[in-house]
Amino acid sequence: MISTGGRDAHLWLVYKPDLGFLKSAEAALTLSLAKKLREKYPRKGHLVFAPAKFLSNKQLLEHGVEYAPLPFALYREA
Repeated sequence: MISTGGRDAHLWLVYKPDLGFLKSAEAALTLSLAKKLREKYPRKGHLVFAPAKFLSNKQLLEHGVEYAPLPFALYREA
C-alpha cells in the first residue's frame, strides 16, 4: 500500500508496451524527472509508477515524490 500522506497527489506512469524500453535506463525514475515534476507542480505530491528508480526513498521524498514499481504483469503485456 502506498500513502500520499492524506493529501492530493498527481499520479504518473512511466510505461511503453515495449520490453526494451521497460528494461532501459530511460524508463527509470531519475533525479531530473523528480525535479521536473516538483518544479511544474510544487503544491502537490507525486506518485510515480515506473520500472525502476535511481534514487533512494529519502532523496525522492525531498522532492515530494513517492515511487511504486510497475506490476510484473505489465512486462508480460509488452
